[in-house]
Amino acid sequence: MLVEKSEEWHGYSQATRDKNSRLAAGWLAAPIVKGGDLTWGDAPVADLRRRHVKAILADHAATPHKAKHLLVMIRKIIGEALDQDWIEIDPTHKISWQPDHAGWRAWTADEMRAFLARWPAGTTPHMAFCLAIAAATSPPCNGRNGKRVP
Repeated sequence: MLVEKSEEWHGYSQATRDKNSRLAAGWLAAPIVKGGDLTWGDAPVADLRRRHVKAILADHAATPHKAKHLLVMIRKIIGEALDQDWIEIDPTHKISWQPDHAGWRAWTADEMRAFLARWPAGTTPHMAFCLAIAAATSPPCNGRNGKRVP
């Protein structure tokens, strides 16, 4: 993929490069029409339209965070296509995809007890849990001398 040769690409962490490579390979190998033989990798990038991008995102509605990452990856490919003068218009312009996620709910006391029963003292998950609880319940300090912030 040409985008993998760009200077910007090499500025990403290895994990980001690996994730985007996997997403790109999966998308480029996916059929344009379900059951069809023509894949996104076979089609010229100039033929990609906004309706196609919206349909791709809609197809991933069950995995909304994957859809968001896929949109970011497609934008990287489109950016390279614009730089190469293969296209003049960005079909992803102003398309937004924000997964509905209000955050994680707090665990109940029973859920915390079940977690601690599953992960006894001395295990990494138990230690991480205790550190998270301690950090969440301790008062803030200024970081230099450990004094509490008023």
